[in-house]
Amino acid sequence: MPCATYEGREPYIFVSYAHRDSVRVLPIIEALQAVGFRIWFDAGIEAGAEWPEYIAQRLVHCTCVLAFMSEAARDSHNCRREINYAIHKGIDPLVVYLEDVVLPPGMEMQLGLFQAIFRSRFADDRSFIDALARARLLQPCLGAAPDATGYLVREVLTDALPESEKVPESEKEPLPETDTPPEDAFKAGLEALNARRYDEAFRCFTAAAAGGHAGAMSKLAWHYKAGRGVATDYTMAAHWYRAAAELGDLDSMKELAWHYEIGSGVKMDPAEAVRWYLKAAEGGHAAAMELLARCYAQGQGMAKDPKMAIYWYRKAAAKGRGYSRDRLQEMGYDTSVPAICERGKALYAAKEYDEAFDCFRIGADQGHSDAWYYLGKCYYTGRGVEQNQAEAVRWYSAAANKGHADAQYALGFCYAHGAGVKQSHSMAFMWYKKAAEAGHTAAINNVAWTYAFGGTAGVKRNKEEAIRLFLINANKGDQYAIRQLQELGYKF
Repeated sequence: MPCATYEGREPYIFVSYAHRDSVRVLPIIEALQAVGFRIWFDAGIEAGAEWPEYIAQRLVHCTCVLAFMSEAARDSHNCRREINYAIHKGIDPLVVYLEDVVLPPGMEMQLGLFQAIFRSRFADDRSFIDALARARLLQPCLGAAPDATGYLVREVLTDALPESEKVPESEKEPLPETDTPPEDAFKAGLEALNARRYDEAFRCFTAAAAGGHAGAMSKLAWHYKAGRGVATDYTMAAHWYRAAAELGDLDSMKELAWHYEIGSGVKMDPAEAVRWYLKAAEGGHAAAMELLARCYAQGQGMAKDPKMAIYWYRKAAAKGRGYSRDRLQEMGYDTSVPAICERGKALYAAKEYDEAFDCFRIGADQGHSDAWYYLGKCYYTGRGVEQNQAEAVRWYSAAANKGHADAQYALGFCYAHGAGVKQSHSMAFMWYKKAAEAGHTAAINNVAWTYAFGGTAGVKRNKEEAIRLFLINANKGDQYAIRQLQELGYKF
């Protein structure tokens, strides 16, 4: 059973699920709690029961809703009310589809705007939990716990073995003697690890690591990082990853780089992280290539270099780390985080529009507003996909309604010019104004110009407001705003 539900005042997740799905949902809750997430859940609401007031209170104060969708949840009035109430209160849900389920059109349209994770698209529990725990929406609810940045190695769903599967102490293999060859001790550790006898595995890998076995060092680091067979200790994890990395173990190079990137067990050092990512990537490690490309794309630990980002993304793709959503999810990657959009942006900047579109599509499927905007941009310009301005408006609208300033401006432009939507100057002005309120430079100029001359969209002239807005951009050095202020007679 999961731990007790969270009752404190820090950010927490509200779990919505059908009582009939308890056998599937509760182990997932337990797994997330083991990682460190604060979660409130009900033991189950029987069909037809009154919706308790205390549940409404827990919904109102939660940070996000984790909604488990199934046929049972679809047909549950309580589940639907919880989701509807959360959305009404401005609380975004993360929808986890426990099974393939056909939703009513209205429900499908409503949930289609939010991030979703499909359990059936993962090969095993570990990759599913890893992806779920990396979901951007859940991160504010993660307490001080191992790898709070989202890189998980815990096999939290497979900790406890049924009594029928446990090996009696009398039948366990004896631990290696101190003079056991390192390779033999390493093999014994692997057998124990596969059987989930973590204490035994840890002792075997310790013996092999002492004999200089790089693979055992890497496994020992994993034990310290995951807290298996020993208390969690990130300093020791980083120590053993470094020992293995210096002996040429590529996986350990990548893991050590990650420790430097997030400051886990070592002082945060982005440049040192890049150095180890590069060594692993040059050695042919596909995941390191992917992470190195992200560093180049984001300018993390180095100057931004879109060309090098593309180079390493393609090297990774050549090793099977392509742009398929299913492929990325199978590898445990969170396909909704900004990294996927950074890859798309780098490709878009390099005019590799087909590949960029694939990236934005992945992010869009997972509810990423930046991806929605760029997908709209691809459809509007016909880059990477057949031009379809109506489809562009649809994606711009999704991002704009989430507060994306660039999308709000683009949507205003579409309304102003009747591109993909019926021309409406009033709608154009509304969206320009929303983007301007978010600080969008071009939108501020558009709104200021409308106030300066009036007439368009039924807006009355308001010279003072026009000057106020133009001054915002003029103070940032915008030459158009400066010229307009001069024409309006404003003296600097």
